Formats: sequence, C-alpha cells, structure tokens
Amino acid sequence: RVNLNVFKYGQLVRVSSELVNDAAFDIASWLGGDIGYALGRVVDADLVVGTGTNEPTGMTILAGAGTNAPIKTGGSLIAPTVEKFIDLQYSVADSVRQRGSWLMHDSTAGSIRKLRDGAGGTIGAFLWEPSLTAGLQSGQPDRFLGNPVYTDTNCASAGSNAILATFGDFSEYVIRTVGNPTIESDTSRYFDTDEVGYRGKWRVGGNHRQVGYLNTLVQNV
Repeated sequence: RVNLNVFKYGQLVRVSSELVNDAAFDIASWLGGDIGYALGRVVDADLVVGTGTNEPTGMTILAGAGTNAPIKTGGSLIAPTVEKFIDLQYSVADSVRQRGSWLMHDSTAGSIRKLRDGAGGTIGAFLWEPSLTAGLQSGQPDRFLGNPVYTDTNCASAGSNAILATFGDFSEYVIRTVGNPTIESDTSRYFDTDEVGYRGKWRVGGNHRQVGYLNTLVQNV
C-alpha cells in the first residue's frame, strides 16, 4: 500500500497599508507571483529530497529500496569514472533502463560532462550528448550514456554519503496535489500594525508508486 498523504505549504507576507495604497502598480499580483515562486521552491525541494516525515517522500529517497541496492562510488568523485554510472544504469530492469533518465545536481552534471570514451576517461569523444533542441519548444534534454539528464539544485552535491545521481523511470513517482495554489489577503489580523497580510498556500504530496524503478549512486567516502 502506498501512502499518498498531502501536506500543507504556506508563505505569509506582511505589507504596510501605505505601500498598498501608494503603489503605482498592482502590488497584490506582484506579491502573488513572488509568493507562488517561494511556494514552488519549497515544494520542489520536498518532492526531491523529502524524508516522508511531515513532508512528502522525495523521489531520490527510497530509490535504492526493494531489489535495488544503491551503487557505491567507493571513494572520491573529484575525478568521476564512467563505470559507476554504467553500474547504476544496469542496476534497474532492462524495461526500466530503456525509458530511464538521470537526476542530479548541476555540479555532478558538470563533472560527468567532461568524461570521454578513451583510456582513463580523459581522451577521446565526450560521452555527454548535448541536445540540439534545448531551449526550443518541445526541446529534448542533454543525454548521458544514451539517457536524458535532468538537474535540480535540491539534489546533493559531492559529499560523504551523498546521493550523487538517481536513475530510472521517474513516472513511477506519483505527485498528488489538492486544488491549485491559492493567494489570499487579509486586513484584520494586522489591524494594530496597519498592515495587510498576503498568504499563499498549497497542499501537495508525493511518494513512490512502487520501488525498484529507481536507484541511486551514493558517495561512500
């Protein structure tokens, strides 16, 4: 049974009534955009690395559960080798691997982008395949070892026991939202300080539909 509880996220901003009344633009819309952005950042972090306690279980958490044992680097990843990433690819089932993709921090992507197919990984052609349509509508992401690469700043960068990369079929991770994000204002709560409160809230949850479709590369130094 999969637990798909949702959790409430909120952001609150207090603005002086003078600023609200004197602003030469629609301050409510402007604040709404900022509050929505802040909500999105917090939700994104939990959907990637959330612990599952009072927050969603992140897609990189429990990825190495079930029949998959996390792949260990066995040392520093200052000069990463391609073998461990190949091990990660082949730690999931063939059907999963064919539709799999990578998720990692920008710094990890920057490191493996330098890997080559020659001896020692320092000579020959680059293994990273830049997208020819990146930035275009319906454009495709870059690829590494034949699979698409996505980055998220909430993923861990190099460090002891850090999850450096997650690989597999991310469609098996389920995100549940209850309604859309809402922005509300109130003039009564801060009556004594003559302020207007703007609040954004959103209810979101996430969890793995089943384990075994994702696995991780862990830096055990």
